[in-house]
Amino acid sequence: MKMVESPKGWTFRESRSRSLVKSLVYRIVSIVGTGILTWSISRDVTEAISITASIQVFLAILYYSSERIWNRVNWGKQHPMQVAPSSEPLMNEISCRPIGFIRSPFKEPTGTPIQSLAARDVEGTVEIDPKYADGLRDIDGFSHLILIYHCHLCRKPSLLVKPFLDNQTRGVFATRAPARPNPIGVSIVRLVRVEGTRLHIKDMDVVDGTPLLDIKPYVPEFDIAESDKIGWYKGNLAKLYEAKDDGRFSRR
Repeated sequence: MKMVESPKGWTFRESRSRSLVKSLVYRIVSIVGTGILTWSISRDVTEAISITASIQVFLAILYYSSERIWNRVNWGKQHPMQVAPSSEPLMNEISCRPIGFIRSPFKEPTGTPIQSLAARDVEGTVEIDPKYADGLRDIDGFSHLILIYHCHLCRKPSLLVKPFLDNQTRGVFATRAPARPNPIGVSIVRLVRVEGTRLHIKDMDVVDGTPLLDIKPYVPEFDIAESDKIGWYKGNLAKLYEAKDDGRFSRR
């Protein structure tokens, strides 16, 4: 994960530490060069040292002043969305590691149910990396789980998509389409039993081999919200049980 903030922040210090060796070499060469040049003119060691020191102080002040000005100007160009200083770091890149993989009878996106509600009783397993075994403690006390995963077979993201249940183009954030800027999928599944780091589940609507990012317990009191508006889905939900992934969002 790469974190960026103001020029006084973590990234700036990291950048300067990487260039420390280069700066040190430059400084040594500069001192030696100035000293030789001054001595060759004055032929007086004391005078040469005095002049060299004065020149180096002047160059140091000039160097660090210009560096601060450059970083502030460059920061404004690289991060035009920042409108005010903040003590909170911004993140322009996040790296996630899978905690396991999902196993299902669906070997490719085409033909896969588009929601777990339409995948009633379809069985599958979740294989958790053994190093995360302690995180599964008490999970058998829940009947349903929320799986959060990476849609690794999805094509490039698009902000305008034509969803499975509609023929009109919609904004991707108003759909459940997987071709998102961050292709993250969410499924609510039934937990049947736990065998070590293997979870046996039902209502599987995920492609086999999908990287799992996280698991959360499903709690109705937390996860059910009263809603009186469902946008364009109203009038299209009847298609859910017949609709299947037709590969429109898959890599070609």
